Amino acid sequence: METRPDVAVLDLGMPGQDGLTAATGLRVALPSCRSLLVTALAVIAWETPDNPLTEREVQILRRAGDRRLGERDRAGALPVGRHGPQPLTSATTKLHARNRVDAIRIATETGWL
Repeated sequence: METRPDVAVLDLGMPGQDGLTAATGLRVALPSCRSLLVTALAVIAWETPDNPLTEREVQILRRAGDRRLGERDRAGALPVGRHGPQPLTSATTKLHARNRVDAIRIATETGWL
């Protein structure tokens, strides 16, 4: 390779060779290069980062996202301190989520819930 990129952005639907095959080849040829696979619908990181959430935050997100519970039951299960539900706010911030629904979606899609 003429250059040594830090990151390669690859489309899963590339003509000739799909992005996953290309990323695997890059991993062998250039281990320090990270691959970012994209599609028209989603962006998927080649390596999932470590879970930044505490066990309590995971527990709170699971409870908040439990569709078997009614809204009142979910709300009653969330710890509320003087300044509001701290673990839920903390988890939302750590995940760079817009709101609790977005935080639940992000944590679920990355396999942390």
